[in-house]
Amino acid sequence: MANTFSDLTATTVAANYRKVAGSTQLGTRVLRFIKVTVGGGAPDLTVGYNADVLQSTGSSSYALAVNALQGYAEIYAVFAPSSTAFVAIVSDDTAQDSNTSTNVAGGWGDAEANIVDTLGGTCVITTGSFAGGTLSFS
Repeated sequence: MANTFSDLTATTVAANYRKVAGSTQLGTRVLRFIKVTVGGGAPDLTVGYNADVLQSTGSSSYALAVNALQGYAEIYAVFAPSSTAFVAIVSDDTAQDSNTSTNVAGGWGDAEANIVDTLGGTCVITTGSFAGGTLSFS
């Protein structure tokens, strides 16, 4: 069978032309999956979240946590929370994911502190990676 692909290298779709490597950069910035986990007395993230209409009241703990995260990451998607965690997709190259004291990328210290200041309790943000069809956070 003949190759049915046209030469697209001179077009705006060239960046994604026949891309087969695992990537989130298909016409967007590189994206990163993160998991925000709260505990230590932080309020239940599902209180005030109405899964039937896929929305959260503006004053729910989930909405407050997402709003606190928005100061540190450009959020592309957020997913329904459990009582203690939610997953978000953020821009990898614009995330302010270090903390002021160490300036270590991926530490999320300042974002975690902002969520703690907002909700109380504790907060840990971990980065996800795919292996096959499994998304794992570390």
